[in-house]
Amino acid sequence: MPLTEEQQLPIYVEALAFFVISTVFLSIAGRKKETKKERRLSFTSVGLGLGSFPPESNVKEPIINASVYFDNNNCPSSQDVAEMIVRPLLDYERMSHVPDLDNRKCRPSSHGDVQPMDLIRELSINGDEEPP
Repeated sequence: MPLTEEQQLPIYVEALAFFVISTVFLSIAGRKKETKKERRLSFTSVGLGLGSFPPESNVKEPIINASVYFDNNNCPSSQDVAEMIVRPLLDYERMSHVPDLDNRKCRPSSHGDVQPMDLIRELSINGDEEPP
């Protein structure tokens, strides 16, 4: 027996309510708690820290350095370098934490907050060649 118009309206309302409620429920239940995953050190990072070669091989481990060269006229101050280069890098956990090589993790420094100027070393070198 076909439903009358008056009987069909409640069925549409019930179906709509069912879909709305189930959509809301699934979206709330499906949300994962936002937890920050601890990033582990890579095999290469641990190798650089602990040493890649056995002691009997007598091989010197690599050292990673960064050098920035400026002309005398365009050289920024150490404070400018600290603010424009070092401070943004310290936003990254790997740059502001100390590696714990045995556990393949990084941990905060036991010396408190790292200040950008503490990581700047300034060295002036005058060559024996005259500039052109």
